[in-house]
Amino acid sequence: MNTDTNLKALAYKLRQDTVEMIRAGKAGHIGGDMSVMEILTELYFEQLNVDPQNPNDPDRDMFVLSKGHSMEAYYSVLAEKGFLDKADIIKNFSKFGSKYIGHPNNKLPGIEMNSGSLGHGLPVCVGMAKASKMDKRGNRVYVVMGDGELAEGSVWEGVMAARQYRLDNLCAVVDRNRLQISGNTEDIMGHDDLYARFGSFGWNVIDVSDGNDIDLLRDAFEAAKKHKDAPSVIIANTVKGKGSPVMEGKVDWHHRVPTDEEYVATKALLLNESGKLLGRTDIQHRQIVNKDGRVSHSPEEIYENTVKAARLLIEQSGIDKREIACMGISNQRETSLAWDKETGKPVCDAIVWQCSRSADICDEVEKLGYGELIRQKTGIKLSPYFPASKLAWILRNIDGTLEKAKNRQLCYGTIDTWLIYKLTNGREYKTDYSNASRTQLFNIYDLKWDGEICDIFGINKSDLAEVCDSDSDFGATTLGEYLDEPIPIHGVLGDSHGALFGH
Repeated sequence: MNTDTNLKALAYKLRQDTVEMIRAGKAGHIGGDMSVMEILTELYFEQLNVDPQNPNDPDRDMFVLSKGHSMEAYYSVLAEKGFLDKADIIKNFSKFGSKYIGHPNNKLPGIEMNSGSLGHGLPVCVGMAKASKMDKRGNRVYVVMGDGELAEGSVWEGVMAARQYRLDNLCAVVDRNRLQISGNTEDIMGHDDLYARFGSFGWNVIDVSDGNDIDLLRDAFEAAKKHKDAPSVIIANTVKGKGSPVMEGKVDWHHRVPTDEEYVATKALLLNESGKLLGRTDIQHRQIVNKDGRVSHSPEEIYENTVKAARLLIEQSGIDKREIACMGISNQRETSLAWDKETGKPVCDAIVWQCSRSADICDEVEKLGYGELIRQKTGIKLSPYFPASKLAWILRNIDGTLEKAKNRQLCYGTIDTWLIYKLTNGREYKTDYSNASRTQLFNIYDLKWDGEICDIFGINKSDLAEVCDSDSDFGATTLGEYLDEPIPIHGVLGDSHGALFGH
């Protein structure tokens, strides 16, 4: 069984996958994707008896996403479960002629029904549940509907039929986020009291006060399984755009693609000693794109937002700040920068992972015959994606940096190293193995900075940060004098490594 903490972390990761997909395909119903994510996560990773190796098993549980507009979230879940390939989806989603369209396509494994036309998923599931009863199978049938969808199609005919046939193997879920394309559901076609409405048809109604809470959803699904002689409906009170303060509760995020500025953010999470998520705060930061398409972030803004997000989170949670035991850092692994050892000031904005301004340096290194050597030692193919060439670009193109490097006045690093340095007021200059291994300067066999590769890129090996185990002591911080006593920084991991560990 998955723990609630594992599934909460997974739902967060799946939101990231969904946003990445929508940005790649330049389309998507992102608000509903975010509101339904915990429902789909709990279903596919705890409730449903389905097997990606045998998707047509006659005894499988059956699921229909009747609110087919949330297909992007569904793609992310199906890929994580093993039915589909995530990279293939991101590459082809919403492209002309692609099988990965914006609504469920039952030509893909794991998808039972096309549902672009709203209001018909429930009556189809009534037929599925009735057939299973007639065949004396022990499987269950699930359907997720949007609340705006309840005014369309043949929903209420299905509601009547399900009760008539006493389909206790049928469980419907209403994603009750109260927003649809043109506004609030109650202003457009009011649903009044959905609990009473479904109850008047003889359904077992389970109201979930927070439909984005994995614990509450699990309790509801388990209660639905135990109820006999009537179908069950879970009314999951969710938040449209859940997970992003930019989107939450805003109708204009029904169908929209996040801009670069809206996509990037500093996030703070509060966990208790058992790993239970108690709260989260996000603060967006600028994505700086110049006329040549070069992508940068302000290191000072990232540091300031880190401190601000942590403070806000503590204050919003209502806990005593003296209860904070420690902090950890998880970061995008390839964004790179350099700063002055004496002043602590960056020599320029950080070069973001997606920026390819150092492609010419990689081409130069490849022509010199070093490409295969670098791949063998670091495990990764020579690319401007990684920090080595980005740092070399800074040395070659930012005035005064070569002189500073010769005088041993420069610090180099990824965002984790920068934050550790700043949070400890310059006392600690460290990184962990997960970040170091993505710089293309680190020998993954010796577990040390590689002098030969550093020389190729013009970087003094001894000027790089100390590499530590991910659970080491990385120093202490007061979060910019916010805390009365310093707390240790324990646990530094690159984002993908952190997600894997969280699972």
